[in-house]
Amino acid sequence: MQPERHSTRSRARAVAALLVAGALALGAGAAATPAAAVIPDEFNPFVAAGGYSVYGREDVTLNGSETEGSVAAGDTFRARGGSEYAIAHVVTGTGDYSVPVVDGDPTRLLIGAYDESSDGRVAITNAGTSDPEDLGVLKVTQPDDAFTFAGRGDFTRYRLAAAGEDTPPLIDIRAMPFTTVEAAEDATYTELPNVADYVEAEMTWTYDEAAQCLAEVADPATGIAAFPTIQELSGGRLVLTGLSADQPNVVEYQDLGVQQVEFAADGPQPGAQNPIVVRVPAGTTVVNAPFVDSGFERYIMYDLSEFTGPITIQAANGRIDGSLYGPEADLSVFGSPAQGQILGRNVTTETGSGETHAYLFQGVLPCIAQDVTRFEVTKSITGDAASAVPADAAFTVAVTVDGIAQGPLVVSPGVPAGMDVPTGATVVLAEPVLPEIDGVVWGSPVWSVDGEVLTPAADGSVSFVADGSATIEVGLANAAQLVPPAPTPSPTPSPTPSGLAESGADPGWALAIAALLIAAGVGFRLRRGVRA
Repeated sequence: MQPERHSTRSRARAVAALLVAGALALGAGAAATPAAAVIPDEFNPFVAAGGYSVYGREDVTLNGSETEGSVAAGDTFRARGGSEYAIAHVVTGTGDYSVPVVDGDPTRLLIGAYDESSDGRVAITNAGTSDPEDLGVLKVTQPDDAFTFAGRGDFTRYRLAAAGEDTPPLIDIRAMPFTTVEAAEDATYTELPNVADYVEAEMTWTYDEAAQCLAEVADPATGIAAFPTIQELSGGRLVLTGLSADQPNVVEYQDLGVQQVEFAADGPQPGAQNPIVVRVPAGTTVVNAPFVDSGFERYIMYDLSEFTGPITIQAANGRIDGSLYGPEADLSVFGSPAQGQILGRNVTTETGSGETHAYLFQGVLPCIAQDVTRFEVTKSITGDAASAVPADAAFTVAVTVDGIAQGPLVVSPGVPAGMDVPTGATVVLAEPVLPEIDGVVWGSPVWSVDGEVLTPAADGSVSFVADGSATIEVGLANAAQLVPPAPTPSPTPSPTPSGLAESGADPGWALAIAALLIAAGVGFRLRRGVRA
């Protein structure tokens, strides 16, 4: 067990964790769901990978030899094989990409935790670059006392505290000079408690919405994509023709039973506005990904959005060209190399000479525009203690849209806050907690929609349907009442001997008083005897 940590970054991280925990208490999924879950007219599904070339929403296991790019593991990270696994910038692939930034630092490896049973030796080498913006480091969201930091040459090593200094699992952070354990902790442990808080920060949609959009792209009835045809097929080589120059081009995976794919020289070639989307049907267990002419890696993606279980993607001819998108799938990737982004629920790069190269997907996909409705919540304060409520007091409103918890709204008196939701959706609002203000007690909130008062449910929540109005005005009034004065205590009666005893008075005093009374009584009787 390591000594208790008190670094500035650790304290900041603890405060952030409490804030996030409070948000989670307002509604399940609030921290991971965008505040306005509306997909844009055009989108790149790999925005969900946050610039990482490999992103496992839960676990990532690296086998093989190297990654050129960056890796994020939402929960547990593993490296297998005992030999060094390098995370570099570029060796034989491309260096034309930016390294993601976490808490202000370029980051090659962002993980929830490092598996103690991992037998790999990981080296964040940053090979192929000297640009300070590309010299990435390690970031860990869940501090683990089983691991410690140590100096190794002129850099920092993250390793098991109970193991030898050269015994795996370990991660060498070549761009981080070592000074002290506390300084290394401060630099490595993140301010936010979840990997997704960083990786998925730019998402403005849910994975379900992205899957719906991809289904629309692949549906010929929508007319938003083209469907190339086969011009030539011979000797394991396929030539596609009929590509659109300004729409996505959808290819069904079952039509690609070849080792190499080319594009007709007299027609459009794949690009950002007309990428290739290989649609893989549910039920497929193995994808044999063909080799494609160099230069098109960034504009090819395999749509695995229908998968919820394991699937293997292997190279039909040595190399996988294109990105793999399966946010609910468990991906096992055999590529020498795999040239493109990889996004899955769990991701494993397999053994052998396998590598991954950071050809980040740059295609743009259209999506049928959603009809959306905006609602805005305006807070007002009533009651005899209204003046005691600060103008900038923050009130949290929990939001659920069609049963899915959204990021909470934070409103202040007279300052509206709102979001866009799909038209026709049922919106449920609640105010689970109220700020504590000295001298103020709160009455029950009063909700209204476009001036009509709503009747709360048993749990205090209210609901309405997004009806297509330009803006639905939601009122939320809170009655602030003065705290009633405390009751004046009754006067304490004079003590009697029995009262003193019952009240716990010193028994010595009680005996003394009793003796005086007895003495006085005896004197009285004597005087009466003389007079008689």
